Amino acid sequence: MKLLRNRPTLGTTHVELIETFLQATDIALFYYVGHGIYDHRERLCLAVGDTRTDPNFTAATGLSFEAVRDAFRASRAAVKIAVLDCCYAGLATEEYGRLSATRLPPVSGAYVLMSNSAFEASWYEKEEVVIAQTYFTRALVRTVPEGIPGGPAGLTFDHIFGVVADQLVEDGRPEPGRRIEDHAAEWVFARNNAPDAPPEPGADPDTVFHEAYRLETK
Repeated sequence: MKLLRNRPTLGTTHVELIETFLQATDIALFYYVGHGIYDHRERLCLAVGDTRTDPNFTAATGLSFEAVRDAFRASRAAVKIAVLDCCYAGLATEEYGRLSATRLPPVSGAYVLMSNSAFEASWYEKEEVVIAQTYFTRALVRTVPEGIPGGPAGLTFDHIFGVVADQLVEDGRPEPGRRIEDHAAEWVFARNNAPDAPPEPGADPDTVFHEAYRLETK
């Protein structure tokens, strides 16, 4: 796993992302939590410290989702997953935001999980808490370790997404979105830790990550 936290400038981030995904052979996972903005062509850009909000400079100073797609295309990983917890996350699946414009054999699936729609802000905790989180990531990180009562032994992103989406909508938060290609929805992300979950019949899903890439900003 490669963690980039609160980078002051874009620097070599795009290059590092490609290099990391080139090493992935099984799962390539990109998780971004931070500020999402859009450029003059309404393409999603993921902000770093000095990203300029002027749409004319956004793509030049932030990590465009186009760059993330380039890294995914370079990777030979069987399953490619992007989790975007930021404002305007839904732009990732708009005209300029497809994870893959063409089929990429032998890729068996791609999954994009977005905290909100294309032109909607991502909500975050404003109360006095030790570590403030976005509501989407908070719901996700609570659901995974707690498990899903009545669910299978191994939880896929689809199992988790359903619970997280229902919880956020019930609490009056933005409704998350997803886009799935091929067999990505079948990939087991975590063991179901709910008390009534059936025993795991095969490999431990906690060990399925071979390569992961994570980028965080404030």
